[in-house]
Amino acid sequence: MADNSTFIQIAARARVGQAAVSRVFTPNAVLSVKTTEQMPQAARELGYRPNVPRSLTTGKSRLMGPTVAYLETCLYPEVLEKLSSALQYQGYRVLTFMASHKAGKYCKY
Repeated sequence: MADNSTFIQIAARARVGQAAVSRVFTPNAVLSVKTTEQMPQAARELGYRPNVPRSLTTGKSRLMGPTVAYLETCLYPEVLEKLSSALQYQGYRVLTFMASHKAGKYCKY
């Protein structure tokens, strides 16, 4: 079941309602101590991982998106590689964006 557990499965494992599961994963939601302790354990046992939209709404996506103008020089690919490696080591996912430009505008070989 790892990687595709649902709130229904977690609720069944923790013997609570689906709404309680939703509240546990909602920041600042009010729940009993017992429910708050049961749910994460059930989620871990099932291999639950929050989906990306939930991560984005909590502001904790751990996604970085550097934007570069061009990669024609030897420096930028190396910098991007080192930046990506360092960010991944810290637990971030990296998605690189290319900004449009006119060829030759920024440098010439």
